[in-house]
Amino acid sequence: MADPVSLINWSLLALEPPGWGGALLRGLMNSVEIAIGGYSFGLLLGIGGACGKLYGSAITRDLMECYTTIVRAVPELVLILLLYYAGTDALNYILGLVGIGEVDISGLVAGIFVIGVVQGAYMTEVLRGAIKAVPAGQIEAGARLRHVAHQGDDAGDPAGDAPLCYSRPFQSLADRHQGHCAPRRRRLLGVDTGHPPGCRRHQGLSAVLLRRRRPLLDADALLGRSHPDHRAPRPARLRGAVMIKTTTTDVTTHAMAITPEDLPTAESFFKPHRIVLLLIAAALVFCIVVFMRWEWVPQYLPRLGYGILVTLAMMFSTAILGFLLAVPLGLVQVTGPWPLKALAKGFCTVIRGTPLLLQLWLLYYGLGSLFPQFPTIRQSFLWPYLRRSWPYGVAALTISFAAYEGEVMRGAFAGVPAGEIEAARAYGMSRWTLFRRIWLPRAIHRALPTLNGETVLQLKATPLVATFITVIDVYAVISKVRQDTYITYEPLLLLALIYMCLTGILVFAFRYLENRIPTRGA
Repeated sequence: MADPVSLINWSLLALEPPGWGGALLRGLMNSVEIAIGGYSFGLLLGIGGACGKLYGSAITRDLMECYTTIVRAVPELVLILLLYYAGTDALNYILGLVGIGEVDISGLVAGIFVIGVVQGAYMTEVLRGAIKAVPAGQIEAGARLRHVAHQGDDAGDPAGDAPLCYSRPFQSLADRHQGHCAPRRRRLLGVDTGHPPGCRRHQGLSAVLLRRRRPLLDADALLGRSHPDHRAPRPARLRGAVMIKTTTTDVTTHAMAITPEDLPTAESFFKPHRIVLLLIAAALVFCIVVFMRWEWVPQYLPRLGYGILVTLAMMFSTAILGFLLAVPLGLVQVTGPWPLKALAKGFCTVIRGTPLLLQLWLLYYGLGSLFPQFPTIRQSFLWPYLRRSWPYGVAALTISFAAYEGEVMRGAFAGVPAGEIEAARAYGMSRWTLFRRIWLPRAIHRALPTLNGETVLQLKATPLVATFITVIDVYAVISKVRQDTYITYEPLLLLALIYMCLTGILVFAFRYLENRIPTRGA
């Protein structure tokens, strides 16, 4: 029997021609460069976008919101085509206006730029949530501590350099020696600020410092009712305010208490800068409709409708099948025996660690070419389906969705409070009843927001199926339009608009479910 290793032609991996080893190494280096460069550029965009959405002006916040919404709603493949072709032509047009010749942008630079723009939209939202998760009291305490540490003597205010200390029993050493001169008080204050709480030399709490020596028991009293930060009877959002409960046994401090953000009103959409942005958007849409070529739309409209139906069918079928597979994958990782737990963990790790495109190739060209070699399969009732391409696309998307959602369900199952499970057991529920009525619904409630994002990503992954195997979805129809009419931008713009509309409908539907189902605190 021949050795399987001897059947492989290892000469194809040689570094010199006719081997492909050198080309593989160069491709690997290009992939690493695109990944590192795109991620670094995206991280810079994400930091700037997050700071702009949190601390920028109203115009900056709206522009960042448009950027993240559009980029996250359109498939990456469509964005790559749009940014590559449109970006190259726009750059050469601008260079031509200033008298510079055309520039040939390499594919490597274009890939880094496009990946960075896409990654920056996701990083903006991730970093924005991370910054908002930092307790505001810590930021304000650090800012005030640094501010007071560098304050000098204030001749007009004898107590200007004194720390704002908490009411008893939280007093600092400097507060106990308030009769000393300013240099002496600063030296004593250094004892507290130079040693962490719990140290034998630390005499009290002096983490939050202000230039006035009176406790702010009612921050709203310092603000008029017409002040935008006045939130009576709630604590005001006052920078540096220290809210102290009046009880002596439970003295808690909140540096910069933050109230929930107000819901947007109808008047907020008619602010001057938003009216200007809406006018600019309307003018842009008008120019696109009037000055670009759209005479091909009526001819291909039936095909576009059929492609949208195929896209939705693939997205919903694979999401449902993947979720049904993800539930046992997540449950086994939480409660299953170690062999099943290891298999489920290995499956999720392997699928999430390989590109979806590679999985499509392995299923379509691997299994698709293997099945015809078995006469039993060719004579079975499954052969009319296995000889077509769409089952392999559905299988690849289902497996990918199940692997990602399996990890989500694992965390959701593990996050259900143990007290609820114990209460159901004490009530006398069987294992199946407990899982069906308590554990699974609570886990789905917790995973519903993440399921929303995974479903949107599943919709954006469907163009890969039409690109590399013959499934006629909406992306395939647009590709056919580009090949027949030699038009580049108009079909891609229409495709981006279609995906944005589909994504908006999905997000609205999941938001409706989240509002109907009590997920907060689940």
